[in-house]
Amino acid sequence: MMKKDIFKKVLKYLCPVLTTLFGILFIVLFIPSSKKVYNERFFVDIDPTTINKVKVVEIVDKFTDKTYFGDEATFYIYRCIVKKSEELEKGSEILVVQSITELEENKYISAKVGNTIYVSHATKWSVTGGYDVNWEFIGSSFAFDRVGVTFILMIVFVLVIITFSKLQGIYTIVALGLSIASIFIVFIPKVLLGHNIYVWTFIISTYIVIITLLLVIGVNYKALSAFIGCFGGIFVIAILTIVIQKVFALTGNYDETTYELDLLVKDTYSVTLDLRSLIFASITLGSIGALLDVAISLSSSLYEVSSKETNIKKIIKSGFTIGKDMLGTMTNTLILAYLGSSLPIVLFTILFSNFEAILRLEMITIELIQSIVGTLGMLSAIPIVSVFCGFIYNKNFKIE
Repeated sequence: MMKKDIFKKVLKYLCPVLTTLFGILFIVLFIPSSKKVYNERFFVDIDPTTINKVKVVEIVDKFTDKTYFGDEATFYIYRCIVKKSEELEKGSEILVVQSITELEENKYISAKVGNTIYVSHATKWSVTGGYDVNWEFIGSSFAFDRVGVTFILMIVFVLVIITFSKLQGIYTIVALGLSIASIFIVFIPKVLLGHNIYVWTFIISTYIVIITLLLVIGVNYKALSAFIGCFGGIFVIAILTIVIQKVFALTGNYDETTYELDLLVKDTYSVTLDLRSLIFASITLGSIGALLDVAISLSSSLYEVSSKETNIKKIIKSGFTIGKDMLGTMTNTLILAYLGSSLPIVLFTILFSNFEAILRLEMITIELIQSIVGTLGMLSAIPIVSVFCGFIYNKNFKIE
């Protein structure tokens, strides 16, 4: 008995270490190919002297005047200190101009003292007030430096999880980090280089599921049950997505972003991107979190149930009962998440079309399919986990 307890204790701490090493090794193997992809990006040759990072230390002036094109606009003159630049000395001061017309008020925002912004050479500015300004700030969504604040938010997120969950929180963060790294270092380069998206979606999905289960749960029947459930859910999602693509005549080229993406990949990597397979990838990767949640929660719940009830049929019945409650909340989570992400598109479409026309739009159809197929994938995981747990958690098979 003592040997068994020692083995379990060693396995409890050794499993996360070995899983982490395996996860890192898997990603490291693909770093050379990912470097090739990221080094050959379409915009890699942008002139670095056209963008400079500065900090606003004073709003010198604000006035109304006409732009070079004759539109009336509000002009802002900022005094800034250079933080990073290929052509300006760090710490030097420059004047920066920004103009916002009435039509641009909801598109651009003005800078505040303390903001770190990106500026470029001013072109054709006619500024009154005697200012000699050679630098321009647009104020668009990519003109503000949000990297520092984003890192602070991420650190707070990590600290909260670790504080609340202690060692388990560390395992959770490691699993999340490896999952994200696998997408950016392995999956995205493979997609851009023209590899089979269906195959690599399955590989990355399996990797994420295995890494998460081994780190969060460990090596036991709960993890095995959850893995079988997730695998079954992914399989159902794959079948449904392929069938629906044909039935709904989906192309994957549904907006300006996907159209430009296709052109950029062709120009940069000489690869024809399979946009239809990206639908499958987005649905599968977007549903993994919910699938893991359902599978892990149900497997753990049935494990506790099995401590008092060892009858196979009753364990399976309990699984279906628990699964029904879980499915209701997780369905809302998936559908509202997809609806929330596409809300601006829905609002824009409603202004110009009737409800029938909205449903004909491929963009809206894909959002609906993602929600419905993801939910059906979760639904399929419930009976799979319940039946599997019913057999392995009964008194004849149960192992602590």
